[in-house]
Amino acid sequence: MICLTHLEVCPYCYHVALKVCELDEPYPRVEANCLCCGYTIKDKIPKHYDLDFKNILELLSKKQIGLVCVDNDCGSKNIIRLIDEGNYKEFRCLDCGAEWNSKELQHAIKTLKKYGSV
Repeated sequence: MICLTHLEVCPYCYHVALKVCELDEPYPRVEANCLCCGYTIKDKIPKHYDLDFKNILELLSKKQIGLVCVDNDCGSKNIIRLIDEGNYKEFRCLDCGAEWNSKELQHAIKTLKKYGSV
């Protein structure tokens, strides 16, 4: 699990002290903690599926082929394909505007298989 960190403006105290940690495994998520006022926030665990190996793998596969939005809070099926060149595809959700590509999700699937068990 790799944590990429950077500082952003805190929505509570308005100082550039919000330390944002972007985690990539087993699926992308974000945690943030303000170094000034102590404000803390974490992204929500997806509600519409159980967090077990097979369900995460199935959802990532659906996102990779553009059947469902990459944003877990959106979950829309109103998706358009922007690019389709061989194995590489890019998608955009018409409801929330999220964009993603199949290469990123293939990497997430490989990582999940590496740490998961079948």
